[in-house]
Amino acid sequence: MNTQEFNQAVTEWVLACQEIINAHYRTSYPNLTIPTLEVQEGSRYIRIFRKDGSTSRSAYAFINKGDKDGKGQGDILKPATYKAPAKHARGNLGDANKGLGSMSSYGPAYLR
Repeated sequence: MNTQEFNQAVTEWVLACQEIINAHYRTSYPNLTIPTLEVQEGSRYIRIFRKDGSTSRSAYAFINKGDKDGKGQGDILKPATYKAPAKHARGNLGDANKGLGSMSSYGPAYLR
């Protein structure tokens, strides 16, 4: 996947995840403010934040940018901490579900 395709896939994935969050909050928590997703690009990973209110934010997911050979590019990772992802991928932007198969309003699913 080239850089332009990768960036487009990330943008579409973030918008789809935001819609998952919006639908969950509209049905389950109609009186609460809906959290928004923010993107921060790092050297190895793209970190997706979930922003609740004006100051509170937490790591929602990480997307692997891939190494110089493209290995691991597009892998969606669950946060292990605020700054680091867990080791095993929960999906990929290039799979049939476009990485949304394991996503919920709270982030990537746990491995089974």
